Amino acid sequence: MRRRKIRLYIWTSIVLMLLSGCEYAQTNNEQASDVQTASTEETSAIDYKEDDEKEKNFDIVEASWEDGYSIVLNTYREDAEKQNEYGLYWDSFDEIPKIPNVEGAMIEMEFYTQFGPFAFMLKDLDGNDIPELFICRATEDFTIGVIYHVFTWQDGKTIELLSNLGYRNGICTICQDNLLAVESSGTSTDYGNTVFYLAKNSTELSVAEQFYAIQSENDHTRSDFFWLSADGEKTPITEEDYVAYKQKYIEQEGLKYIEGTQENIDHLSDLWSH
Repeated sequence: MRRRKIRLYIWTSIVLMLLSGCEYAQTNNEQASDVQTASTEETSAIDYKEDDEKEKNFDIVEASWEDGYSIVLNTYREDAEKQNEYGLYWDSFDEIPKIPNVEGAMIEMEFYTQFGPFAFMLKDLDGNDIPELFICRATEDFTIGVIYHVFTWQDGKTIELLSNLGYRNGICTICQDNLLAVESSGTSTDYGNTVFYLAKNSTELSVAEQFYAIQSENDHTRSDFFWLSADGEKTPITEEDYVAYKQKYIEQEGLKYIEGTQENIDHLSDLWSH
């Protein structure tokens, strides 16, 4: 339930935003504040389970970002190796491994549905000399990859920045000025883009702007297009405007996808270049 609560599909949030006037793409911290709709009995069970999970998280001491990221990476590495050997081995979502040092986080479901070697990136988004961690799958030559999960580190804890990514859920691109552009789609008429940035020493992403399409009320085969500013100002735009906004954000050149081997995970400091 908690996972469902803090990780909503971005395209679904587009519809909710139009109905309520709220932003459609939310970071995990914003989504965690959603109203709990479970029954009293369900809430008690959920709270008990969450308290247990928090206790386990608090037992893990992270002396450095290398320590914290190593736990995340080894959780993904071990499961990637298990999947390579046995295929999709779990029968229910409850069997998907949790990431033991990150509260409320688990391995991304779409990570299991894509092929390619397990890889990661270290990229300092906010200029504080501590890299953010990107969980990926890559091509065999590690020149192209897909991002599934993003983490940061601060004050002895690894923190989830962005989740629910992948080909189906939302394609994340690292763009100029270290902006993250997430493109998501619900249907052929409902799709959109959210552009995030990480302020220096922040533990949550902020929205720079959003532009999106939603099914027209007058013609269900067509879309209406909108632009949303960082402060929530919504403006109707044309399809040509939408394309122009999208073309502003181009993937950075020279991104370094690192093979997710035990040896590389054990030498994160050597792999991190400022």
